[in-house]
Amino acid sequence: MKDNTPTPHPPLGQAPRVSLTAIGSRRKIDLRDTGALTLLVCHGRETVTEATQVHVAVRQRYPQASTLLAASLVDLKIVPKIFRGVAESALRLAHEQAVASLEEGMPPEEYIVILPDWDGKVTASLSLRNTPRTAGVVLLDGEGNLLEVFQGADLAEATLRLLSKHLD
Repeated sequence: MKDNTPTPHPPLGQAPRVSLTAIGSRRKIDLRDTGALTLLVCHGRETVTEATQVHVAVRQRYPQASTLLAASLVDLKIVPKIFRGVAESALRLAHEQAVASLEEGMPPEEYIVILPDWDGKVTASLSLRNTPRTAGVVLLDGEGNLLEVFQGADLAEATLRLLSKHLD
């Protein structure tokens, strides 16, 4: 059983200078210039359930994308380059399924943001380790400053606690 102890991390700093392209919408996300409070839900294939729980809980509490950009940062370092096309197809399918579940008036490019981290370097630079086994979250301000980092059990509940410090 996982405990709820925060993962130790170095002093909070800045997100890496990187621009990622969202699966499906092709929206470019510059982690140092999102222009809004940004929640990165960092996970792998094995922890997608935890990531989904976080996204559902966050959107129930903070329904407006204008208040908070919530994105999945998917650690795909285990995918060999030769199979990246297959992995991207699977992510596109997940994107399409998520888009189909949106309520009318919710622009998919604002509410369904899936960012592939092909070599795992972005995830690692955010002070998270082994997100395919234990999902985590990172909260950034609009200029890429790390405000919060958490990895552990009860991720949805912990994420709501972290967000309440910045949004309530």
